Amino acid sequence: MIAETIVVNMLVFDELVKEGKKQLEFFEGLSQLGIKKVEIRRDYIKEESEFKALNEAAQLYGFELLYSVPELLYTGQMMEETTLISYAKEANELGAKHLKFGAGYFEEVSTEDARILNKVMQEYGIDHFTIENGQESYSTAEQLNQLCTRLTEKGATVSVTFDTGNFIFVHEDPVKNALILKKNVTYVHLKDIKAATGEMTLLNEGDIAVAEVLKVFPSDINTAIEYPCGHDPLDGLKKEIAKLVAIKEELIR
Repeated sequence: MIAETIVVNMLVFDELVKEGKKQLEFFEGLSQLGIKKVEIRRDYIKEESEFKALNEAAQLYGFELLYSVPELLYTGQMMEETTLISYAKEANELGAKHLKFGAGYFEEVSTEDARILNKVMQEYGIDHFTIENGQESYSTAEQLNQLCTRLTEKGATVSVTFDTGNFIFVHEDPVKNALILKKNVTYVHLKDIKAATGEMTLLNEGDIAVAEVLKVFPSDINTAIEYPCGHDPLDGLKKEIAKLVAIKEELIR
């Protein structure tokens, strides 16, 4: 079912998080909307005890948790193994099998990099490890494609989270980039953007051909709603889910 492919990234609740709310406080409302997959943001974690609490609540509501870490896997070289382990431990505490980093930029990719990635992910029960394009000048489709390809050629189990909006910031076409990256993409972060201002909008209110991007990928690919939905986010989210379901339904007709 289409609804089962929809993930809610906690950026949806950005306004309320800025007012002091914790991610856990939105679980009941998400459950009432029928959501089954929730992406937890590390930048919204306020204290260590939240990892266990989020895990327990996810089990209560029947949620699958994904974990988004706003750090770069590569800054010339791959991040230190100890740092990688610390984030993988957090994912494990959450009960999250999916871990995502920003891709970053690389000078070289070694067999040792791939070995470390695989070892850490296996040790901490991460089944799905992805790297994402950011908004920095180096976050081009070609750079991301090269990094993912080199890692997989070295034996790493890694794929791409495709952020539709971030390519606007490096002046690239999301539709063209979807075609370039298609073979490596296993997850989509969906957002619409006004190209002139860089402002995130609700679906179909910006300049991204969202349906054209999604058409490139399999119909059952996990797709996250990853943009603020206002001060009454559950009501806004309900409408955005309906829009996304309609887009996906149209694509499979």
